Amino acid sequence: MVEEAVYEAADGAPYEMALHGHEIYEVLTASDAEQRLAQYIESAPNRYLQGLAGLSHLVKEYGDKRTATGSVYLKALGKLATELNLELLRRERLSFLLQGLTAIALLPPLFTRPIEAWASHYFPAMDAFYASTTGWIVKIGLMAVVWLSYVLLRNIQELDASPKPTGRKRWEKRVYEWPWMRWLVHRLGPAPGSREADRMVKLLKDTASPLRLEWLNVQRIVAGGMAFLAVLGMFMALHAASRHQILYAPVKPGILFGQLSPEEEAKAREEAALDRRIIDRVKEVKHRTEETVMALLRSESPATNKDDQLRAAARRIMGKLTKLDNQYVKWWEALLAALAGWGGYAMPVGVRLFQRRMRQMEMKHEVDQLHAVIAMLADMDRMSVEHLLIWIEQFARVFKEPLQTCLLHFEQGADQALAQLKEDAPFVPFVRTVEKLELAAQSLPIREAFDDLESEQAYAQEQRKQEYEQLIEQKAGWGKWIGFAPMMALIFGYLVIPLVIVSLHQMSIYYEQLQRIQ
Repeated sequence: MVEEAVYEAADGAPYEMALHGHEIYEVLTASDAEQRLAQYIESAPNRYLQGLAGLSHLVKEYGDKRTATGSVYLKALGKLATELNLELLRRERLSFLLQGLTAIALLPPLFTRPIEAWASHYFPAMDAFYASTTGWIVKIGLMAVVWLSYVLLRNIQELDASPKPTGRKRWEKRVYEWPWMRWLVHRLGPAPGSREADRMVKLLKDTASPLRLEWLNVQRIVAGGMAFLAVLGMFMALHAASRHQILYAPVKPGILFGQLSPEEEAKAREEAALDRRIIDRVKEVKHRTEETVMALLRSESPATNKDDQLRAAARRIMGKLTKLDNQYVKWWEALLAALAGWGGYAMPVGVRLFQRRMRQMEMKHEVDQLHAVIAMLADMDRMSVEHLLIWIEQFARVFKEPLQTCLLHFEQGADQALAQLKEDAPFVPFVRTVEKLELAAQSLPIREAFDDLESEQAYAQEQRKQEYEQLIEQKAGWGKWIGFAPMMALIFGYLVIPLVIVSLHQMSIYYEQLQRIQ
């Protein structure tokens, strides 16, 4: 008796599995077993528990069958356990190869301050670089690389996690209900029925996304707006930081190999304070000239009477005034903010294209799993092509949407529905499986249509192992490139390349001064 066997197995199982075992037992012994089974399949955490419940229900309703190789039920359970073990081994191997990559991708921001301190200590000119607008842009670019690497790594590692429906309304749906957002979606999004709209809908289906096209457009608009505002705010903050740097940075000589002494540092800060006082007074003057600045300098520091020193200080202050007047959002900065907004608008689509690429690598793996499901059910009595498609749809992920469409149209005509399934999912191994289903729907029994599954079982197992290894290696290769990208950006983009550029700039200044001396 199937229900008694499930009950005894649940008594000796660990706590988590015992809960599901007792739930399956209640499904099998309920008066409305069909309805309870459908409810359990909706709430089961994975397809293997769904398969166990469905197989047990079929055997309880129609009985087991003895074949030359033994019990059909036990044989199906053995295949289900084999698929489960293969999935566990694949996940463990992939997790082992990708372990630590997420942490490695998130580590670089922790090393920015130590690198700045080390570079500024041994190469004082780097201090000005890291405090400049260019330094801040490099740092923000590093943060963007870290964030993008983290998102892509999560997609590689959590591809198999199917989204579970929650009771809460999606934020995209709530935002889409705002009248002005709906107006934006209809103006900026592709027109319904257009080629672009069909391409986006197909992309959502290929990635098994729960989003509607309108909700995806909400995501794109929000991401684009946030990116535009973030980049525009970044430029405004950088201009504010540049103004602070111009006003408060110690006045250093034109070329500096080494650090200032404490006395020189104090003198440089005094000169910076003097410059600030003069700048505050010059702001009120309409016509700014060196003579005006020199007159203010004489009033501020009467001890300094040498014209050459006053003129050098006046030129320095005039240069600072020019730089301060130049601290506003330029047209090219607004253009970069607009480009960042366009990039944010395209980012949700780019992430889903990456997801689809990862899912395409899983297609052959899923076809092999569907073959295992067919082999489990082919020998059972009263198994029709439609019921077999229902089981396949429950196990499928990559081909779930085409299979659901096929089941919706199956009652109108099996041949047309299966032909449409081949068009919707033109993956060659899957098409061959659908062609066998067409034969089973027309004349042959299911067992005879798929008689090569048993004869080629040994070869198929070895082929699957080899394909699994190749799939895992491909994913691990992608993961390593993505995981180490932030570290490479930190070493080369934040330290090596800026150090080379600043050194070359210092050498060019030193060479010009030597030329003047000669």
